[in-house]
Amino acid sequence: MQDELVQSAVSQELTVVGEAAARLPRSFTERHPEIEWADTVAFRNIAVHEYFAVDWKIVWVTATEDVPLLREKIKALLDRLEEGSPS
Repeated sequence: MQDELVQSAVSQELTVVGEAAARLPRSFTERHPEIEWADTVAFRNIAVHEYFAVDWKIVWVTATEDVPLLREKIKALLDRLEEGSPS
C-alpha cells in the first residue's frame, strides 16, 4: 500500500474494470442485479475524478477483498451465459 507504483497499477486496473462496467448496456446490467454494477462504476468515477482524495485503505480492501468476489460473480454469470441460460 505504501508503494506508489503499486498504488498506480491497482488504481489503473480498478479504473479499467469500472470503465468496462460503465459501457455495458443498461438492459444487460438490469437483468443481472447480482453484480454490483453501479458500485463498480462509482468507484471508477471516484478514482478518476477525485484521485487526490482517494483513501488507499479503501482501495486496498476493494482490490483484495471486493474484486475477488466480483470476479467470482462475473465468472458464474459468464458460465451461465455460455450454457445458454437466460439468467
